[in-house]
Amino acid sequence: MLLQPLYAASAATTLSLYTEHMPPYSYQQGDKVEGINAELMRAYFGMIRPAISA
Repeated sequence: MLLQPLYAASAATTLSLYTEHMPPYSYQQGDKVEGINAELMRAYFGMIRPAISA
């Protein structure tokens, strides 16, 4: 019971990721980040399903 409020607070946390322009690993195309690293992060976060903000 004591840890339940802590879990609820941690479940609401959003993780923001930042990267630098380094083609072909990461680059901006329009308003989206593209590249190998972006694909890997989308696949990883697709498996764990967190809240993602762009």
